Amino acid sequence: MPENWRDTLFVWDGILTVDKASAEGDPSPLSWSGTWVGVDNPDAIKIDAPKRGAFDAEVKSDMNFEVGGTAGPIAAASESSSGGDENGASSGNKTTDGPFKATLAKGSGWDLKDEASGKVARHTDTVHDLYLKQLRWLGSPDKTTNLVYAVGQNEFGPFISAGWMRPGNRITLGRRYLDG
Repeated sequence: MPENWRDTLFVWDGILTVDKASAEGDPSPLSWSGTWVGVDNPDAIKIDAPKRGAFDAEVKSDMNFEVGGTAGPIAAASESSSGGDENGASSGNKTTDGPFKATLAKGSGWDLKDEASGKVARHTDTVHDLYLKQLRWLGSPDKTTNLVYAVGQNEFGPFISAGWMRPGNRITLGRRYLDG
């Protein structure tokens, strides 16, 4: 464990599942579940992404997560002042017309092991907003369409995340907690 726990990069890796909205214009329900690993290094660019075995569904870890919420297209500046909702989402419901904002503060949360006691407890984020160009991996030759980033807050403080979407709707994000 590093001297400052905020030097740990928490790498989340899992599958994003997007369901069809109940009605035209409603946000799309979604869930993201998988495993996470902590990598102790203050310099995130020197950290390799965790590897999965060829036949493994997830990165090998005892720490799991299952978060959910809804997603909708981010409104253009002119639309947000005249019809987007309070999250900046427009009334569209197409999973190909991005960019999108996904709010992931629901679900059972994520595991965290207390180093002193050795016990694993479940935690949740009060805010976890994911921003992505598409809700389904489409195999675009433009690699920028695969970029994903997030901001959030929980009992440990504010955090930011950055990563990418890969085939099978697999999202890998590195989460780093910010000071104060």
